[in-house]
Amino acid sequence: MNLVPGAIALNNYMINSTIRKLAPHEKQHQAKVKQSTYTRFKEFVLKLIFVVIVLLIPFLIYDHFKPVDSPVQAICLIVILVAAIIITTYITIKAKRFAPLTTQSFEAVEIVKVQSVRAIKRDSFEDFGPSYYFDVIENGRHKVLYLWGQYIDDFEEGTFPNTEFEFTRWSGSDEFIDFKIKGKYFTEERTLPAFEKEIFQKGKFPVNGQLLNLNFDNIE
Repeated sequence: MNLVPGAIALNNYMINSTIRKLAPHEKQHQAKVKQSTYTRFKEFVLKLIFVVIVLLIPFLIYDHFKPVDSPVQAICLIVILVAAIIITTYITIKAKRFAPLTTQSFEAVEIVKVQSVRAIKRDSFEDFGPSYYFDVIENGRHKVLYLWGQYIDDFEEGTFPNTEFEFTRWSGSDEFIDFKIKGKYFTEERTLPAFEKEIFQKGKFPVNGQLLNLNFDNIE
């Protein structure tokens, strides 16, 4: 859900979004991070080799102490290869699901400026990074800005959540190019437990940078 340009400030709550065309250095950055078909295939093969080795080691140890007949060895190797392909495919799909959309082409960037004095933190699910809900006002209505990702862990201690910040992202994407903290640190009102695994499996979680039509005080 993209933010609509225009902002209303009230009691230190504000969200303002503007869109501009890509600067030359941003076009160069986008070209560098694009992956060719060959690169993706090479990465898949490297992952496959690693998984095969991991699966093969227990079999080789067993065969060392209790030699297995050649026909059985052939069958075991086929099973290991098939299992490795399935596991590698699953890992690749899962990684792609949570990876930035760097293989897409974008013609513009969106700059979002935020002011808020209320935030709720949600603990990280596995190693995907924590998330924050910020109470903001857009077009005279209170809404909730959702931020989530490992980049939050990179902020210096005692700097986030912050009363004022600005992030730049590819227009139409949840991939952030830049994130600047401009205000003062404040403590989140409460911390919620991480999303349950089932929510991630069904994809029922908000997207990084999404503006939600929620009541801030009712977030659970």
